Amino acid sequence: MKLNILYEDDDIIVCEKPVNVLSQSGRSFDEDMVNILKNYLYESKGIVNGYIGLVHRLDRAVAGVMVFAKTTKALSNLNKQVQDKNFKKAYFAVCENLNNKDIQVGTSKNVVNFLEKNARDNVSYIRQEKSKNAKRSELNYTVLEKSMDDSLVLVKVDLLTGRHHQIRVQMNGEGLALWGDTKYNKDFLKRHSDRKWVDLALFSYKIAFRHPTSNKNMEFEIKPKEKEPFLNFEYFKNMK
Repeated sequence: MKLNILYEDDDIIVCEKPVNVLSQSGRSFDEDMVNILKNYLYESKGIVNGYIGLVHRLDRAVAGVMVFAKTTKALSNLNKQVQDKNFKKAYFAVCENLNNKDIQVGTSKNVVNFLEKNARDNVSYIRQEKSKNAKRSELNYTVLEKSMDDSLVLVKVDLLTGRHHQIRVQMNGEGLALWGDTKYNKDFLKRHSDRKWVDLALFSYKIAFRHPTSNKNMEFEIKPKEKEPFLNFEYFKNMK
């Protein structure tokens, strides 16, 4: 697999994760970004058993920009930035307006829920605050564009916490379920049986953090490849 490396130094690697690639493998033997980057260090620099530390995750179905640590010290620093909410992540998403809301371009909203993960079924649910296993989850979204009939909206999401399937669950709770999300967007495949493209329309386009050694502000931004339908909103505008 050809890597899109956006930045690299002795402490970090910033690159693009493709869709359908794991951030880090668990029980699966499928390829993942951590091992892909270790192979990259060996093949391009001759580094055997190079260290790659996972700072944050993207779901398998989500592509976009990620940063990885090349030392344990860098990983510790970046992890603390994540914990202190100084690590910024922003996404593009195309959502279906399931409740036929009156959507206005430029509208922004802060969303706070308490999410509980069901590890056995690999899903998360919105719960009441008093639920002992539910974690506070927060994001902001802004409507960038909409279809003529208001059935679809393109949104920018600023993720303020990093919970399991957070954007997918919280946007679904807003009645703006992600296009292609067959896990949370109920009956998506029934409504769009004629569509060949059913990948999740979610893309991590920007991250921002402080460099773990120099403390310099770092920001990296990429766009979905032109073939990705949600970069060309015309793909959706004639949807019935």
